[in-house]
Amino acid sequence: MEKQEITDLIALNSEEIREILPFIIEKQTPLRRKKKDGTYAFIPHSEFDQYIREGDQLFYIEREVLENFINERKSISKTTPIVKNERSKSSVKEEYIDKGFKSELKISGEMDMTERIQSLVNSNYMIKKMQDDGKKFNPETINETTRIFTSTLCLNKSTFEENILNPVADEQLTRIMTETHSLINNLINMLAKGKSTFADLAMLEYVQTGSPTLNHMNRILIRFISFLFFYNSYFVKYSNEVKRFRAHFNTKFLPYYNRIMNNSQKVTLEIVFKDGIAPISNRQTFLEYAMGGLMHDIGKIPEIAYHDSDEGFDPVKARRHVFDTYNMLLQTKKFSNGVIAVGLLHHDYYGAPYGYNQVKTFVGKFSDRREQSRDVLFSKNLISYNILDVAYGNSISYFPGKVLEIIDIYDAMTDPDKAYRKSALQPEEALFEIRRQFLEKKNPGIDPILFNIFSDFLHSSALIKDPSSIESVKI
Repeated sequence: MEKQEITDLIALNSEEIREILPFIIEKQTPLRRKKKDGTYAFIPHSEFDQYIREGDQLFYIEREVLENFINERKSISKTTPIVKNERSKSSVKEEYIDKGFKSELKISGEMDMTERIQSLVNSNYMIKKMQDDGKKFNPETINETTRIFTSTLCLNKSTFEENILNPVADEQLTRIMTETHSLINNLINMLAKGKSTFADLAMLEYVQTGSPTLNHMNRILIRFISFLFFYNSYFVKYSNEVKRFRAHFNTKFLPYYNRIMNNSQKVTLEIVFKDGIAPISNRQTFLEYAMGGLMHDIGKIPEIAYHDSDEGFDPVKARRHVFDTYNMLLQTKKFSNGVIAVGLLHHDYYGAPYGYNQVKTFVGKFSDRREQSRDVLFSKNLISYNILDVAYGNSISYFPGKVLEIIDIYDAMTDPDKAYRKSALQPEEALFEIRRQFLEKKNPGIDPILFNIFSDFLHSSALIKDPSSIESVKI
C-alpha cells in the first residue's frame, strides 16, 4: 500500500477500503475524503457505498485505526493481512476455496445476457411444469429444484457483480429480475399446491450441488419458504400455543425481551410484534419475503469458508458478505427495500455485540424522511412485518430477517460440510445450542417466540420426533 501521511491519516484506494469496510462500519470508524481546497470532509456511513462506487479516488482513515485493524486480524487469524504494502495489489491469502461454487460462477460468467435470460426462461418452464404436474417434494424433485436455483443464484450473482463495474443494459437487467421473480413465484406455487407435507419439505439432505455454499443457500431458501407456510398454518394448527404466548408472556418471554430492550420501556406482545403477532396474509408480502430468502447471501464468494456460529472465526471476512449483498442489490435499482434489508440485516441479532449491527446503515438511507414518518409514541417495536418501520426507526428489526437468523444458525449447526465443527449436530442438539448461545446470554440475539415456533416446525417436519425433547428446549 502506498502510504500517504497527512498528519495522522493514511490514504487508501476504493479497493482497499472495500476489503476492510465491515471493520470500518462495525467500529464506527471515521472515513474522510479530500476536498479540492486540500481540507478533509467526513463521509457519512450511509453514503460509503455511493462514494466507493464512484471510481478511483483516495479515502483517509486514522493511522491508529488501520494499525488496530491489522493487529486484530493477526490475533484472530493466521491469514496474511488484507491491507498490503503495494497499491492495487490488495489481497487475502486464502486456505479455502469452494471449487463447486467457483465452477458454477464460471459457467454463468461465460454466458452473455441473452443466454442468461434464456436459461432463466427454461428454468421457469421446468419448475412451472413440476407445479402443474402436482409434483411431491421427493428426492427427484429436490434435485431438479436445486439445479434450477443453483443456476439462478449464480446467474444473478454474475450479473450483479458485472453491473457494479459496468452497468448492465436496463432492459436486460429488468428481464433477469422478471424471470427470477417468476421463478420464486412458481416455487411458492409448487410447494403450496403440491402433495408434500412438511416432512417431505424437510428432506434437504438430498440437496447436493457439489458446493457447500450453494448447498447452504438452497437449503435456506427451501426451509425458509417452508417455514413461512408453517408459520401461517401455526395460527390454526397451534392456536392454543399462540394463546399461550400472551397468557405466559410475562413469566416466560418478558425476561428475555427486557434484556434485549435493556429495560428501557414496557414490553408487551404488541411491542414485540408491531400490532401483534399475525400470519402473513398478503401474497405480495409473502413473495417479497421469499425473494429476500433467495437473495440474502448473494454476496458470498467461493474463497471464504463462512461461519454462522459464535465459535472462533474471522469476523471481518465472515461479515463482508452482507455488505457485498447490500451493495449488489442496491446497485441494480430493481429490488424492494425489504429484499435489500434482508440481505444487510439477517445477522443483526437485535443489536447484540456479536451481531453485525447494520440497522444504522440501512436507516441512514431514509434520514431525510425519518422524522416526518416516525411514530409519535415513545415505544419502539422489536419486530415489524413492514420494512418501512425499520427504515424510519420505529422498529428494531424486520420479520423475515429474524426468521432467517434462526434458520441460518440451525443450518450451520447441522451442516456436515462445516469444517470448523468436528461433526454436524443432530436437530435436538442444535436447538439446545441455539438456545444456549443466542438466548441465554446477557444479550439475546434471536427472538424467543420465533424460536419456539421454529422448534414446533422441526417437530412438524419430523426432524425431531420426540415431542418431549421439543418441550424441554422451548422457552
